[in-house]
Amino acid sequence: FAILTKGFNDKLVIDNAILEDVTEAIAIPRVDFENEIEINNLYFVNKELLLKQVKNALINGKNIIFVGPPGTGKSKLAKEICCAYNVDYKMSTATSEWSTYETIGGYHPKKDGTLVFRPGVFLDCFKDKKTNYPINKWLIIDEMNRADIDKAFGALFSALTVDGIDLNFEAESGNKIVLKPQKDELDVLPNDYDYIIPKDWRLIGTMNTMDKASLYELSYAFMRRFAFIPVSVPKQITKEMVEQYLAVWKMEDYFYSEVLAYIWQRINQYRQIGPAIIEDPATTFIVPPG
Repeated sequence: FAILTKGFNDKLVIDNAILEDVTEAIAIPRVDFENEIEINNLYFVNKELLLKQVKNALINGKNIIFVGPPGTGKSKLAKEICCAYNVDYKMSTATSEWSTYETIGGYHPKKDGTLVFRPGVFLDCFKDKKTNYPINKWLIIDEMNRADIDKAFGALFSALTVDGIDLNFEAESGNKIVLKPQKDELDVLPNDYDYIIPKDWRLIGTMNTMDKASLYELSYAFMRRFAFIPVSVPKQITKEMVEQYLAVWKMEDYFYSEVLAYIWQRINQYRQIGPAIIEDPATTFIVPPG
């Protein structure tokens, strides 16, 4: 390493320009979207169509939002998709208090009283905190439209559509923190101020259609960056269908599948709910036959 001696006390300082010439570039992680999506721990009546919609969206560079009543398996499906593509993921639940402080990041006090930038849930997906190596950790956001979308996510979507944006923060090195999308580069030189959004990075959100009264409206600029995929309640709820779900829940010998089907039917006459909510009484209240 080339080292320059500066200052009267002969303090050694590494010249950044020389350091870049000798530091090894690190590859930006890729995802093979040709992988087949297999879901072994969930049951969906329209499984083939659902997975086809998911795969087409991801291949075409779209992020995904699963929309439907509570209990339809939206969050579990998001996790299964990440596992199918062998990608690490981070999961968070949005709230109405979210701002760029939670999503992008902000200054936090250190023990010595100085301030240091700490990345939020988005930036955590793009860089390893210890090594500054680029990573590609997908983000799952539950109840996404409980947040003020434009306020909380605006900086991220701006960075996705332009060459990058300078955030109003400095890294410990003194450089301005920059959030930018990956372009033609396949690798990057690690540093503490560049956050590269990989081409293969995806955000998967969930939204409960039942919560319309308490949710923020979505802007068109936000909506056009996502594929909205419905995860709905089956139109016809039967004993045989309930038994399919029981098999997934490892409860093939459950005696009251017909009763569960009846309860589910009756509830859905007043308020739509998915099978996951029916799973709770099935697993916690088991009466032996006779």
